[in-house]
Amino acid sequence: MNYSQEELLQLMVLVKNLAKKYTGNDSSSITYNTTQMLMEAVQYTISLSLMNNHADISLYKGTLEYEKLYALGKEILQKLFRDVLEDYQRLLEDFDDFGISNYRNTVVDGLSAFFLHYNFHYRPQDHLLTLDYPIINDDIHQSGILRIKHYLRGIILENKILKLYPREVIIQRITNSTPMGHPYFMDNICYPVLLNMLSSLLIDKPIDTLQMTLKDIDQLNHYLSTCTYDELIHTLDMHLKKLLKVLDIMESFDYFKPVVRDYGVRLMHSYNQSNSAIHIFFPTHFS
Repeated sequence: MNYSQEELLQLMVLVKNLAKKYTGNDSSSITYNTTQMLMEAVQYTISLSLMNNHADISLYKGTLEYEKLYALGKEILQKLFRDVLEDYQRLLEDFDDFGISNYRNTVVDGLSAFFLHYNFHYRPQDHLLTLDYPIINDDIHQSGILRIKHYLRGIILENKILKLYPREVIIQRITNSTPMGHPYFMDNICYPVLLNMLSSLLIDKPIDTLQMTLKDIDQLNHYLSTCTYDELIHTLDMHLKKLLKVLDIMESFDYFKPVVRDYGVRLMHSYNQSNSAIHIFFPTHFS
């Protein structure tokens, strides 16, 4: 963002005041890197207020009163932190890691460390974690509490789908997805579950089980032989919407939509290469 000279002066005053608190009134010895960190902290906090539609904030936007925008941003930041923490605590009440170490290390150990060490005074722009467990639709352009909010929302939405099945069924599906033991699975857990659900819906099979038999795959192959890629995507979109509507999370369609595009490409590629989608469900299968 480009700032006018007046705006830069306002920002520098905020950074100077913040530096005094950071150094205990000894800001003369502050390093360039620390000054840069504090400038980013001020900009991040102000950006939160600029995203808000509150009437007072609209007034401050017009007059470019960064001091007031910064104060409002701090209030928004603290409320965001409390709200996201509450969502996280609710998630942990019945969280199941399915024995998968990367999932547990990120969601239980990693996120707990974030809430313990997040510094919304001096480093609100830093989300601290590498977030090694991949969610279906991450937003790497977000940072700080906004990145964690988006990430946690993804975990919560995916959990709504995982909870449709018994623990052992999920574990068996993951086992079918990797030649390694399921505890070492590094990919997203919900993705293969959704693939099976959508595949079952394509062949009018009930989704009360995640098992895809060879007969089911033959039916799926027949379906793929009769449709185009665009028709497949349209049908997958329709089934995904129906599924999310039943779960009362229809607003999450955009979050899960990348699964449809990716799965459509994989299905068509697998079928065109070998006249079968079997490798999607049994990647360790050798014909």
